[in-house]
Amino acid sequence: MSYQNIKDKLYHGQCKIANNTYMVLARDVPAHTECIVMTLHSNVVARFYPDYLKLYSAGWHTVTTKSRLNLALELAGIRGRVYQKDWQWYYTPLGCTSIKFEEGIKIAYDKSTSTLPMEVIKC
Repeated sequence: MSYQNIKDKLYHGQCKIANNTYMVLARDVPAHTECIVMTLHSNVVARFYPDYLKLYSAGWHTVTTKSRLNLALELAGIRGRVYQKDWQWYYTPLGCTSIKFEEGIKIAYDKSTSTLPMEVIKC
């Protein structure tokens, strides 16, 4: 499904997707664009835009936060993962070299899938 399909699936602009985790239709104030925000305990951990995804730890480097970041990657059809090694977080695109995870890391959607899979979202 596309970004628009996820947007349409949000019930009154919000959808619970996991424990303490929601997808919410929002407005990115600095960019003046609409986006879909994934929150964990009310902290933004991902922002979905029509062409890319941005990931955040919100200062919480926990197993649960990593799990939600990896869920965001899965929902976006991005073949990669966030993991921890020696207390440092990394993002690894499938088949590529790891890069240090930084707040707001911007990741383009995988053009080979070009859609956002919806199996995980059950609104």
